[in-house]
Amino acid sequence: MIRGNKRLRRGFYLAARSARWLEPFNEFYERLIARGKSVRQATCALAGKLACIAYHVLKDGVYKGIVKKRLRIPKGGEVNVKDFDVGDALDSLSP
Repeated sequence: MIRGNKRLRRGFYLAARSARWLEPFNEFYERLIARGKSVRQATCALAGKLACIAYHVLKDGVYKGIVKKRLRIPKGGEVNVKDFDVGDALDSLSP
């Protein structure tokens, strides 16, 4: 079984442990716990979601909201996607 880079995997796991208390990820985490997943399983699932978000930011350079595994757009519904330019955020962090 291929498990990937152990340092990267651990980094995403530790980030998920902190992110599970934050607003956009808390709902996802609590939904998994309510479905009967253990704390560790829910944290690993959140780490996977964070890895997916990081991949898309590195690939596109833009974060387009929470990444969902849903492929279909709901019928008759408007898709509300907020574009967030990563370059502007990084520039605001530099002194």
